Amino acid sequence: MKVLNIVEVLALREGIPAPIMGWYLSRSRDGKHDAQLSLGAPNPDKVNPATLTPRIPNLDSGYWAVPVNGAKINGVPIPGIPVRVGNFATAVPQILMSPEDANRINQQLGATLDSSTQKFYIPCDTNLQLSLTIGGRDWVIDPRDLVFLQDVHPSGLCLSNIQAGPSNLFGTWLLGTTFMKNAYVIMDYAANTVQLAQLR
Repeated sequence: MKVLNIVEVLALREGIPAPIMGWYLSRSRDGKHDAQLSLGAPNPDKVNPATLTPRIPNLDSGYWAVPVNGAKINGVPIPGIPVRVGNFATAVPQILMSPEDANRINQQLGATLDSSTQKFYIPCDTNLQLSLTIGGRDWVIDPRDLVFLQDVHPSGLCLSNIQAGPSNLFGTWLLGTTFMKNAYVIMDYAANTVQLAQLR
């Protein structure tokens, strides 16, 4: 027997209109501290409805996962990256992936790999735009979200927010807050689908 989560229970008891979560993560560097999780329906004040994707089937029974159909730098596809599975991960600050994928993307960002830590560092003031293709659209990540300014390498570079994760991530990317600050994410438990939209 399936154990219902809190969103499904609230919808079943008619406490909310539907078993839906809408995720909006703010960016402190914009001076905002208004992140919110909407239950029952997306928050129309945060969603640009014209940019809403079609419903994307959830690929995972335990997580919210969608196909990532490529990555681009300033609109140019990064070679060598086939379709990946992107898991939305609100508790993860970075975007984590296999070492091979992280290396391909960070090379395009002008990264240096620290041999002692195996971490990638990129220019602190990068203006390159990394985008991920999901739901037939390119979702651009603000360049400010690609760097972690609190970790500066002796070379003067900043820690990249695109890093290699656990070894079992082959073919899967954890789309942490680095990505989720740049899209409104709607998770529908009844339909088992995900939708993305640009933020207002």
